[in-house]
Amino acid sequence: MIDIDTSITHVTNGNVFADLGFSPEEAEKLKIKVQLMCLVSE
Repeated sequence: MIDIDTSITHVTNGNVFADLGFSPEEAEKLKIKVQLMCLVSE
């Protein structure tokens, strides 16, 4: 059996897109788009 490390190594408390390296402006735009898409899908 293969051992898989499932420990948490990073937690995003802010904007995941900023953590991925997007500029602050682009990260905020993407965050808003995701929030809107979640509302639409509900």
